[in-house]
Amino acid sequence: MKNHFKQGLLSMMLVSGIALAETTPDIEDIFNKCRDKADNTVQMNECSSNRLEAYDAQLNNAYKKSLAKCSETEHPKQCKEELKEAERNFVKYKESMLSHLEKHSLFHNGTIFNSIYLNFAADLTKLQYDTLKDNYIGEEP
Repeated sequence: MKNHFKQGLLSMMLVSGIALAETTPDIEDIFNKCRDKADNTVQMNECSSNRLEAYDAQLNNAYKKSLAKCSETEHPKQCKEELKEAERNFVKYKESMLSHLEKHSLFHNGTIFNSIYLNFAADLTKLQYDTLKDNYIGEEP
């Protein structure tokens, strides 16, 4: 059982690493500069929290633009309903993954866990933002 969990955690970290490799430079540049200046975990957590907030703002903007793009489709009402449902499912997925991480992470009792948690939340949020941007609005929102 432990091996499966470790493999799952490694997979999540790999996905997070891939997401980081393809991120918007502005948010990541700001995050990296903040983290480089951080002297303690409280400051590191603040950097991670700011990163998550920035990606949340981008995702909210992309979601609104994606909903607006539904008006240009053949079935706008259906498009909007399905997009809303998909976004609700994403939120459930994100909350579920974060809950699992909180309970079972190898680091859940460590001082660095908050930063790991916030950065994983940011990675998931950015992945959803990229999905909307690339597949619905086709531009930087």
